[in-house]
Amino acid sequence: MKRWWIACLCILALGCGGGMSTSAPPAAQKPLPPNATATVDPAGDAIPVSPSFLGLSHEWGEAQDMMGQAPAPLNPAYVQLLRNLDAYGNGPLVLRIGGNSTDRTGEPTPGVVDPFAAVRGATGAEFILGLNFGADDPQLTADQAAAYRAAMPAGSVIAWELGNEPDLYRVNGDRPANYYLPAYIQDFDTWKAKLVPSVLPGPNPFAAPSWAGLSHLVSLQAFLDAEAPSLAMVTQHHYPYSVCGGKTPPTPEMLLSEATIQLAVPSLATYVPEATAVGVPFRLDEVNSVSCLGAYGVSDTFASALWCTDFMCECARLGLSGINIHSHSSGAYSVFTFATSG
Repeated sequence: MKRWWIACLCILALGCGGGMSTSAPPAAQKPLPPNATATVDPAGDAIPVSPSFLGLSHEWGEAQDMMGQAPAPLNPAYVQLLRNLDAYGNGPLVLRIGGNSTDRTGEPTPGVVDPFAAVRGATGAEFILGLNFGADDPQLTADQAAAYRAAMPAGSVIAWELGNEPDLYRVNGDRPANYYLPAYIQDFDTWKAKLVPSVLPGPNPFAAPSWAGLSHLVSLQAFLDAEAPSLAMVTQHHYPYSVCGGKTPPTPEMLLSEATIQLAVPSLATYVPEATAVGVPFRLDEVNSVSCLGAYGVSDTFASALWCTDFMCECARLGLSGINIHSHSSGAYSVFTFATSG
């Protein structure tokens, strides 16, 4: 088993938005507690964890800004951060390019994925690339897939994600108010026929359903019954808290509570086996502490890093294939941000 826990320690340093806090240090430091000793029995029972368990998630446009827009050189700080996370036998890191921006992307422009190709060359990273599904235009999706695939190195894209959070389409205006699972499966089949194998390699190139809410996993078995042969992975999103629409943010103590972990564990324990039973890995490819850019004083504190590490370990224990920590270029939950000078 690869020493993937080293990456967890790196995340503790970076934080799920918690490692780049600008808060002033405390005026007085409390005495450190005595050293603790932990013993690991290499002969004991262990859960195999993929060396690519850890991943990051970026929005379209912001990803290129962080990596370095072509033809300019790659951002060396970004590249080094990825290499740090890949150290000690981990990797390749999985970078998911998606989020709300996916369903607002248009016809592909020259060079749009060139930074991704360059990052692949510099680090060996693998990609999950989001395709616009929300626009309800199969030809647009096909144009994007063809352009992105032609510009990316062979083998660098491990899955193509059709849209972002289609369970919300009926409330955000991307589909009619009666858009539920049967209509989604019908659309999925339409797009699949358009893309495979003429544009994307078959038979199973897709990451889906990428639902926003864990509650929608009650429909996962029905979705798998219809679409499992076309899936490279099942993808799902999770934020334990939200400040969307002015909701009250959690406190750091709430974030670190066992109750917060239990917001996800029962659902994952129930539904991850449904995917693995049909040979499809299950990945949380968008995760962070608080949705809608996080909460200052919570998402940008060390508490968030601790929650993230604890949650990753729970996900590994439950048999997930990986987790992608979502990070904007700004906002309280950013894993890291970059400033230019000169």
